[in-house]
Amino acid sequence: MTDEEWARLAPMLRRARGAGRPSADLRRRWDAIFWVACSRQPWHALPAALGKADTAHRALRRAARTGLLNGLLIAVSDHPVFGGLDALRWRICRACRRVARLLTMGQLLMAERLGLRDALPCDPWWLPKPHLSEGLT
Repeated sequence: MTDEEWARLAPMLRRARGAGRPSADLRRRWDAIFWVACSRQPWHALPAALGKADTAHRALRRAARTGLLNGLLIAVSDHPVFGGLDALRWRICRACRRVARLLTMGQLLMAERLGLRDALPCDPWWLPKPHLSEGLT
């Protein structure tokens, strides 16, 4: 991640910090997440310079559970108010796709409505249509 990309992404990540001890090197952790998401390698192939694989994986799962990935998807979308992280669009979509099985149906449908097909684990036509599905709430 370049310094310019980090400068745009850091405020969102620092603002979303949850309970517990803050990360010693937040940039390195997200570099590790993006490396795994973009390289399509397994987590254990993460280079040692980027930290421990289980720490980065846990951070990505936590981001999916807390809604941080939702905020990042909105930030990289063409949303007129919140959009603007175009340079990071592909990386954030790949990270979202990496934890797609942890996302709720609402989160996946949000990515579809934002037009971020790279964030989806399948073609959009495989996703249920809430206005047509009686059992989907």
